[in-house]
Amino acid sequence: GFYSFGVSRLGDYKEGIWKFIFKVNEKEVESVEFSVETIEEEIAEEKTEEETTKEEKKEVLTAPTTRLEIIEGPTFSQAGDNVCYYRVKAHITGSPSPAISFNKDDSNGTWGKNIAQVNLYKSGESFTLEATATNSQGTAKDSIKLSYTCQQSIPVLVINDTGGNLSISLSGPASYNFNIPSGQQNIYVIPGTYNYTVRGCGGAVESGTENLSKSGHEWKWWCQ
Repeated sequence: GFYSFGVSRLGDYKEGIWKFIFKVNEKEVESVEFSVETIEEEIAEEKTEEETTKEEKKEVLTAPTTRLEIIEGPTFSQAGDNVCYYRVKAHITGSPSPAISFNKDDSNGTWGKNIAQVNLYKSGESFTLEATATNSQGTAKDSIKLSYTCQQSIPVLVINDTGGNLSISLSGPASYNFNIPSGQQNIYVIPGTYNYTVRGCGGAVESGTENLSKSGHEWKWWCQ
């Protein structure tokens, strides 16, 4: 006999419901219904997904904030220049990322763009450090007053006759860590008695107590 099939749409155009009709000798023997999304619907769906993705990726702009924190100091300089210094970090937020500036940075950016060092040279001296954060949404400022409160330190002459480097850790009136090359070097400490741990002579470790109360005290090390 003759085999044939036909296709017809059920419902209105937008529903996209179709029906396959299979016939043998003009008699219907089987039919199958199925749905097809129209091209317009597919394009609209793709467009919606695209717009959603763009919205998710869109940056949220916010005005800057800044907060200053002392991360080191007051610390007496080991350079023998009587300097009492502070290192201060600016914690900033904002979008786009704000630019940061300080009204003083004696390190000239050595510690990073968000950290400023302020050197004070004599007892009683003070300085107000200011930080300014700026982006397209605005400006924020913070300030902190820094004062010379370092205790006066004295020089101690370390004589390193070990033939190598010495690592010295001190705890007492203050805490210090020094790396001393072979030879002689002054270190500056607040006067007092210290517990020490020294590493050198090929990794040997020695601990004890040393009175470092006198300016110019000579502290000699050698290997046995």
